[in-house]
Amino acid sequence: MNNEQTDVKLKMQDTLSLIDDTVKSMRRIASMLRPSMLDDLGLLATIEWQSEEFEKRYQIQSVIRCNKTQLDLKKEQATAIFRIFQEGLTNVAKHSGASMVQTIINVEEQQLQLIISDNGLGMESSKKNGRQTLGLLGIEERVTMLGGHFEILSEFQNGTTLLVKIPIVT
Repeated sequence: MNNEQTDVKLKMQDTLSLIDDTVKSMRRIASMLRPSMLDDLGLLATIEWQSEEFEKRYQIQSVIRCNKTQLDLKKEQATAIFRIFQEGLTNVAKHSGASMVQTIINVEEQQLQLIISDNGLGMESSKKNGRQTLGLLGIEERVTMLGGHFEILSEFQNGTTLLVKIPIVT
């Protein structure tokens, strides 16, 4: 094999490696946009799985309660609610200093209520009413896109509760 053939072979190997990396990145991005678990297991099971992963990673007890055994939602709703839940847990891990977080999901009369409460430090009112983090802005954007409402209830040294209400569209 001459130098020119060797160069071509190396370039082809590099190109194939780049294609493999690109495919892996696209799969990762796609799973970030809509985890396949939502399609395979449903929203509630995916939330329970994420809760268990959160506990393992952060050593913060995570309890899930739901008044339904299955949540029948449109794909867009399920994805947005899952992402809101994820961001809520991320905020607990980053900012709360909590040892426990409880998530309650109630579905009644075409409305889903998602409540994420921690036993952490809470927020001073000046911070609660001040500049929002990107995570909270993302939650607000998702809730607004679904025609819902959210609020943060917090008392310094007494934990924080994220309350989300979303109409269920069938």
